[in-house]
Amino acid sequence: DGADGADGADEADGDSKVPSRPPPAVPAGEGSDDEPEWEVEQILKKRRRSGAVEFLVKWKGFDEKGDNTWEPLEHVEDTVQYEEWLETQPKPKGKEPKEAKEPKSNKKQKKDPKAPKGARSSYIFFANSERAKVLAENPDATIGDVGKELGLRWKKLSDEEKAPWLAKAEEDKKRYESEMADYEPPPPPPSEASPPTSPPPPPS
Repeated sequence: DGADGADGADEADGDSKVPSRPPPAVPAGEGSDDEPEWEVEQILKKRRRSGAVEFLVKWKGFDEKGDNTWEPLEHVEDTVQYEEWLETQPKPKGKEPKEAKEPKSNKKQKKDPKAPKGARSSYIFFANSERAKVLAENPDATIGDVGKELGLRWKKLSDEEKAPWLAKAEEDKKRYESEMADYEPPPPPPSEASPPTSPPPPPS
């Protein structure tokens, strides 16, 4: 399954200076009921710390490198972005015949702003719901303190208590898949389109 794909070789921790801290909140107005919301935009890489697998997450609306945070597998494994990350990882070597690979483009493809919103994980639903309570109980807490407290509260939940959040994540995943089925991506720009074929030479 998806989680098994994350247990490959450890990746060199080249970004150890990026602090392991909670994700920043997306500005009000982008979430439901104008509540700040955390949304995974992309998973950048993987590392292993003290035997635990963590993933470097880029959060939507925050483009500075310092805004990326390392998150445990359970915070991202039921997101579409995690599945997309798995698809980019090298496949185990087998005896299947090799297929011709298409040349990779050095240009990063721009995401269509009209594309369906990515599915959110059960933890993200929980964090968005509980963050206001944590802030009310700890008005002087920093963003890091809030994120740490949310992580502790999530770990303390029983399977029964996590069930509603898991259901929300599953429902949101179905919403995403349904919207993607009806979504028509825009055509690639001319520079990325296939070059026109040359006309046949004139008869001699």
